[in-house]
Amino acid sequence: HLGSNNISTIKDGIFTKLSNLTTLTLDGNNITMIEKGSFRDLHSLQELVLYKTISRIEKGMFQGLHSLQKLNLDNNAMEKYEDGAFLFLPSIVKIYLRHNNLMRCGCHLPAFVNHVKKVYNRTVNVYGTCLESSEEQIPILNYTQCQNYSLFQRNLQCQTCSGMMCNDSEVESCPGSEPVCRLALSTNGVKLKTEKSCSTYRKCVEAMRNNTLTCNKWTKSRFCVGCCVGHLCNKNDFIGWTNSFVFRLIFKEFNEYTIPAESVSRAMEHELLTVTGTFRVEYCGNEIFAIYCTVFSKMTKSQLRRNISQVFNKSQELRNLGVQQSHMEFIDEMVCDESTTSAYNRTFYWPMTKIGTTAEIPCHAHVATRYCSPKTVGHPEMTSSQNMSSQNCSPFTGIWQEANMSQCYNTEQITQGLKDIESEDIDEGNINNISKEVLDISQKSEYFKEEDVELAVDIHEKMVPFISKVSANLTLNNTLRSINNLLTITEEVLAEAEQENRSANRLLNIIEAIPEKIPLEEQQVTAIYSNLAIGVAKVNRDTFDGLFYGPN
Repeated sequence: HLGSNNISTIKDGIFTKLSNLTTLTLDGNNITMIEKGSFRDLHSLQELVLYKTISRIEKGMFQGLHSLQKLNLDNNAMEKYEDGAFLFLPSIVKIYLRHNNLMRCGCHLPAFVNHVKKVYNRTVNVYGTCLESSEEQIPILNYTQCQNYSLFQRNLQCQTCSGMMCNDSEVESCPGSEPVCRLALSTNGVKLKTEKSCSTYRKCVEAMRNNTLTCNKWTKSRFCVGCCVGHLCNKNDFIGWTNSFVFRLIFKEFNEYTIPAESVSRAMEHELLTVTGTFRVEYCGNEIFAIYCTVFSKMTKSQLRRNISQVFNKSQELRNLGVQQSHMEFIDEMVCDESTTSAYNRTFYWPMTKIGTTAEIPCHAHVATRYCSPKTVGHPEMTSSQNMSSQNCSPFTGIWQEANMSQCYNTEQITQGLKDIESEDIDEGNINNISKEVLDISQKSEYFKEEDVELAVDIHEKMVPFISKVSANLTLNNTLRSINNLLTITEEVLAEAEQENRSANRLLNIIEAIPEKIPLEEQQVTAIYSNLAIGVAKVNRDTFDGLFYGPN
């Protein structure tokens, strides 16, 4: 009983281990989504209660409920149900649709009830009323405006093929009075195989009953059957037994290889024969390969990507072709390709970016941003790689928007960052992190203002007492490097800072203090930077006769 639990979505696979469940109550929830195949594992379910919880009934919602006898859909705000919604409930005897006061009358339920009575001599009771065109409420089964309605579609077209990859041209018009489209899925232990064909309602219902025995475990020679109505309804897996994914493989420096792309594609497909599922590899051009995958629904995208990566990393066949694993990069999202723009006499390099996200790169004092948007129908802009590659194959379907350079000279973040550091108490435990933060900000010192110089000097003065207590490497790699960066501050700003707070003079005092405090782990230390150099040595006062720094 899962009533009144604020459930909004019934996810595929949530009932996987409940094949013996006989009653499921989901009343009093606000369910807006029931994913395809959610109920397919409930082979023993006899009663399903969706009282006061859903707003629509879609075709295929109840796929797999071959034992269901009672279906309670009372007190829902439904306006209609889709044609064919109840067709594949072969054991149903009671359907409750009471107090759905906005529901319009339809022909599917009366026709379905009549068909079951005529063919199987079984009575299906339907409880509830519906609205006629005159807005009058009548019993659902009393609706009579169905003279031209057929429970089964005339001239139904189904896809007919065997394998996993079918052509759109493999289509057949189904004969007979009860035509349905059939989808059968089987495995030989590793590879998946589908059979798509025309069938009849009675044959399909019987085959679907047997799913209880054959679909619990996907082992060798096992198969499952699903049926549907509607033109080409079996073109895709409408039950949810499988998941389909596409991965793109960016093959860096592929143009430098002499091997044909077709050879690489076939080698990849051969290696993937060991992975459960069906795989097809296509070369898209412009160093891009697409891997089309169909696997059992229990396999997640991340798991599959991991499995494929492991296979390729260990592939002797790819190594024999000269393929280097370091040259392969997986992409499983649609993206904007790498790009460059020019501004402020500089070239800015934009990385590969997922559609719907904003790229952010350093730009002078702050950052520049650029949004990667999805390509809309009729959009005139296409990247060069899009022109060279099949649109179904290439991952580069995103469109770069204009770069936003307006924040490049915004120095507020520099000042705020220095204020945040200056407000902290410095000790031996945090000086390493603080010195790294200061070094990072100091790389933008050419954009410092007078206030920033004062803050930076204050922070360095607070660090000086700890120089003798920390390793020389910390001082050499962080503190002195940040001071070296501060020496690139413009003369005008340094002069203002000196006049206001003697900041330039204080900075020189810090430089003089560091060599006296730095701990010597070796006989001497020499450090040379672009604007600064220091040398420190251990000496014996009695024998010391001077030191020399510089070229011999």
